[in-house]
Amino acid sequence: MVAGDIDGDGDDDLYVANDDTPNLLWRNRGRGTFEEIGQVAGVALSEDGIPQAGMGTDLADYDGDGRPDLFVTNLAEESNELYRNDGDGAFSNRTSESGLGPPSLLMLGFGTFFFDADLDGDLDLFVGNGHIIDNIALYSDTITFEMPSQLYRNLGGGRFDLPGPAGPFAARYVVRGAAPFDFDDDGDEDIVLSQNDRPALLWRNDGPAAKRSVAVTLEGRPPNRDAVGAIALLAIGGTRQMRLARTGMSYGSQGDRRLVFAVDPGAAPYDLTVRWPGARDDEHFAINTPGAITVQQGAGRSGPSKH
Repeated sequence: MVAGDIDGDGDDDLYVANDDTPNLLWRNRGRGTFEEIGQVAGVALSEDGIPQAGMGTDLADYDGDGRPDLFVTNLAEESNELYRNDGDGAFSNRTSESGLGPPSLLMLGFGTFFFDADLDGDLDLFVGNGHIIDNIALYSDTITFEMPSQLYRNLGGGRFDLPGPAGPFAARYVVRGAAPFDFDDDGDEDIVLSQNDRPALLWRNDGPAAKRSVAVTLEGRPPNRDAVGAIALLAIGGTRQMRLARTGMSYGSQGDRRLVFAVDPGAAPYDLTVRWPGARDDEHFAINTPGAITVQQGAGRSGPSKH
């Protein structure tokens, strides 16, 4: 399950990936009530209109239009699915045209998340794979128990590319949980993984991260000190990057609370807008240099809310 404001009305909705039954999208109607709109919104079924075996899921703005989109991993011989948020609570299936469909057909995806692996401003996509049947190779000539993980690079324009296997992506694992985590505090996000009955894995991102990112930790008012449900937008020139403050993600996982934005060191200061959950107004913060920063609710200058 993943939570986020999919319709821009200021409260968190809930998306649930189900195994062999239609996925569910619970629209938050306020006052503690929800309405299930998965099929109406276009995120319950595959591109062919059938239920799939959903495992992991994530929510993020992969195409930079200011609306969070949905991604779901599925069983082998089913493609993973990408649902683009078209606004007003409606989604369109972009699995085939994005390039994410065919490379996933022989994989069984579990842990998954969007993150900017190369700090170019576009969100890339990680998928950790591993089958559930340890002797599946006895019954299939094409599917294995251990599988390579996949890191799809965002090319812009709604397209992704899967580079050739290198480093840890050239080996095979039985991945379940997966989350981004900048464990060495160098400014780029690394990957931490759990496996099925095997050791956990930690993969370091060796990209050119020096002074190319801003890592924002949001500190909300009690009782929501982690600011769960907040939306952060960083404006650099004519572009904006969106990041969501949340808890559960991927597959049975919790990622780093820091929200990482790619920046041009020569373009500072950067304008950060935070839409705090339940607040009437947005807050704006000027960030003067790359690096890590903690932003406290009530410490910025207020402006009209864009919910």
